[in-house]
Amino acid sequence: MFENYDEVVRMFTAQMRRNEWTEASIEAYTGTFRRFRESMEKNGFSEFCPQSVVAFVEDGSWSIVTTDLYLTHLRALSKYGVSIRIFSENAVPDELRPPKRKLAAAHKKEYSHILDEQQIMALLNAEEPVYTRKPHTWLREKAEVTLLFQSGLRNSELRALTPADLFWDKKALYARVTKGDKPRVVPFPSASQEAVRAYLSSGIRPADAGDTEPLFGCCDRLTGAWKGLERQQLSTLIKNYTASILGEEASCRTHAMRHASASFLLEKGAPIESISEILGHSQPSTTRIYAQRLTKTALAETFSDILDAPVAQSSLHAV
Repeated sequence: MFENYDEVVRMFTAQMRRNEWTEASIEAYTGTFRRFRESMEKNGFSEFCPQSVVAFVEDGSWSIVTTDLYLTHLRALSKYGVSIRIFSENAVPDELRPPKRKLAAAHKKEYSHILDEQQIMALLNAEEPVYTRKPHTWLREKAEVTLLFQSGLRNSELRALTPADLFWDKKALYARVTKGDKPRVVPFPSASQEAVRAYLSSGIRPADAGDTEPLFGCCDRLTGAWKGLERQQLSTLIKNYTASILGEEASCRTHAMRHASASFLLEKGAPIESISEILGHSQPSTTRIYAQRLTKTALAETFSDILDAPVAQSSLHAV
């Protein structure tokens, strides 16, 4: 039923690898292609056509930024399919894209969303939230949020983490799958260690899941096998979790935690070049964007002490 679509996806993926696309980019594109195929099947479409794309967008509950990203991926696939004469038409016409003005406003809002120190403290010191869609998983979400803030990881980098990447005694962890395929060592402070230990002790992650399997994930509904989270799935989990603690208006997705990490370190006087290295920015000028809005393992250990300071201070006040 989907032979043509599957063949184009296979060939396009092979071309991405020949052109030396990063694994993170390939994962993002193929994830979109998989979601779209599921949508076609659900809505009774047998081919890649404008109507199937409209149904895909209407079914999704994504932000305008994510919708535009998915359409970008599908447009690339559609044009490739036409170029090799398997698809007969471009299935993603330009008029389906969100208006540029709305898209720019959404990007600006998402990029400028930076939590203040009080909100960060509330997230790092949270007890069981009053409300989450799946209350029994709150320890997983707390560990994810704490790591996103204290290590400055991206969505894809957090999802790629395994227990084997955690160096507890060094207060550091190894980000293997990164943007630009440049692995790096980042902080793994005490608060993150405590949150991860609580999560691992909760039983959410099965005891038989190996050390090289994803640190964060869920059990497959059909097979019961442990599997990693998808990009949108993690982002939604973080949004729901932060909303349960900070309120809906202050809720945020994964990248806002990265912004908060950079801003916090800048405010505490950490050198911008060192922050740039921790975040995996190719140039410090990228890190300076955070400033406008407001050494490997040894470096990670030093930064861990800085990042743990507000948690320790809060504990002292509580006593």
